[in-house]
Amino acid sequence: MFQNISKDFDESQNKFENVKTNKKIKTILNSALNTQNILLYIVTFMLSLVDDNIGINYSIFAFAIFAAISSNEIPVGIFYIITMIGTLIKFQTAGLLSYLLTTFILITMILIFKPKRILEEYQNEKQKIR
Repeated sequence: MFQNISKDFDESQNKFENVKTNKKIKTILNSALNTQNILLYIVTFMLSLVDDNIGINYSIFAFAIFAAISSNEIPVGIFYIITMIGTLIKFQTAGLLSYLLTTFILITMILIFKPKRILEEYQNEKQKIR
């Protein structure tokens, strides 16, 4: 008799935890898919397709946007995927591998050397990447 009660209690606990995790996922998706970010996703994709003809296999604009977004503490996961897709479309696999290597070097440099914050009286909070 007590075993049945404990089974029911455990199942209801899991239901409440699932509801909490579903709410967290929904709030994360809502914050990632608001109109400001969608416009940034579109601009990021278009700029990752731009060819600059200076002898590099990837778009320097995609790399510049990735560096700017990471320096402003915006979550970069979706932006990184979008720039990789744009680089793959425009520059094929060689360009994508060059882009991945370059961004990997940037990420490791950010992790090794902590970025400094620049706090001035008339500016917003900014972050300086060495």
